[in-house]
Amino acid sequence: SGLSVIISVFRQPKCLQQMVRYFRLCPVVQEIRVNWFQNTSMLLAIPQDYFSIAQSTIPVHFDVFPNNISHRFSPHRSPPLASNVTFHVDVDTFYSCRALQFAHDYWVHQFHASPQVVLGFHPRYLKAKGRYYHVSESYQYPFRHNTIFATKGAILHQDVLKLFFQPQYQSFRDLVDQYITAEDMLMSFVLAAHTITTVPLCIEPEDTCSLVCAQGQQ
Repeated sequence: SGLSVIISVFRQPKCLQQMVRYFRLCPVVQEIRVNWFQNTSMLLAIPQDYFSIAQSTIPVHFDVFPNNISHRFSPHRSPPLASNVTFHVDVDTFYSCRALQFAHDYWVHQFHASPQVVLGFHPRYLKAKGRYYHVSESYQYPFRHNTIFATKGAILHQDVLKLFFQPQYQSFRDLVDQYITAEDMLMSFVLAAHTITTVPLCIEPEDTCSLVCAQGQQ
């Protein structure tokens, strides 16, 4: 089995094209799902061969959702997800096939693909008191962290997505959707509430990069 790669995008077609075409070359990728929060007319305007790669049979599915950011973690998709192993990423955060393979193999071999473990490339240290955190804190000695931001490259079991959509978190999801932010923190809250272990992974600099995306250009 491999990964169901789930990409969140909003008005960034060129970066989406490049990311999808690259991920369709990765042996560990079983399918690619695109979280689509825009109107369907824009989706219909995408050429049929926009994501074509010679000799790639990895399917690409668009999951059309209401413009609610919490739906990026939705477990309810048609067709259903091909794998219980989901890799979540924003379209402006890029990882190599080697990085995806490393994360998948580590999760499977070290943690037996447990729903109680989340692996990711962006650890954070969220404090019990105070409103702010420092991004650099987890990347400098003593490398403090207590969560993984699932939006920036992380492996989650499909069961974790179902936890995120439990009824007791509805009011929090409503806030996230209202302000169009903090779905990463809400997922971290859900992981903590269910005592799910978060494991940060280190990769070589050449295996990741951040893209500055805009309409029709990179």
